[in-house]
This record gives sequence, structure tokens and C-alpha cells, in this order.
Amino acid sequence: MNGKIYYTDEDLNRGHKRFRICKNKGNECNKEEFMAKHASSKFCSEDCNNKFSNWEKQQIRKMKLSPKENNIKILNTMLQNNFFPIVSYHSLVESNFRFEESDGLEFVPSIGKKVIVYNDFRLIHWEKDKFLINKK
Repeated sequence: MNGKIYYTDEDLNRGHKRFRICKNKGNECNKEEFMAKHASSKFCSEDCNNKFSNWEKQQIRKMKLSPKENNIKILNTMLQNNFFPIVSYHSLVESNFRFEESDGLEFVPSIGKKVIVYNDFRLIHWEKDKFLINKK
């Protein structure tokens, strides 16, 4: 197994708030049920997180959605899967995201920036090649 692990060596306690079932269960996961180090953990390891993300991107690419619907699906998936919804330009493009399929730009006074709008989502340029996903 490569990368960080997100579980402890504690005995499983299904009633405990840190008991988790890895989101990557059944997809080459080595620790399907675990006691998480942090209550926000969704995966047993960084390796499982990466495997799940790659699988999910493949599923999105296989869907027969319009480019606009596909963008919304990608943003929704990325927002749900990230602890802090900052994503790289590269990860968006790799997910088959199409920037040109936006609903336009909107100025947000509270942050003093223009943001790209995709239905209920805002894509905010954060830094260099990073974007913050925000839902209205």
C-alpha cells in the first residue's frame, strides 16, 4: 500500500463515531472497515482515495451527458469528495471538465472577484492553477 493511512489499530467498534467503511470498498481496498484517525475520513488510505477518484473520473467520462450537465456532475462530485473544495486546473481538465460551457461570469462583492458560474456552482480562481468550488 502506498501513501498515508487514515486508520488506527483500534479494534472495530461499529457504534463509535470514528467507525468507517471505506468509500473504495470492493475496489482493491485493503481495509474496508476501519477506525478512522479523524472523524472526517472517508477512505482508509491515500491509495484508496486515489483509486476511487480515478474510478469515478472513468465513470463520469463514460456517461452520455451534455457538456454542461457533465460539468455540473463533475463539480458536484468534486465538492462532495474534498474536505476543502479546492481543485487544480489539471484535475478539472482530466475529469473532462469544459470551462467554455459556463453560464457566464458573476461579480461577488464579498470576495471582490469575478467567478465562473455553472448552474448553482461558482468556480472561484483561488491561486495559480487552483480553483475553489462553491455552491450558491
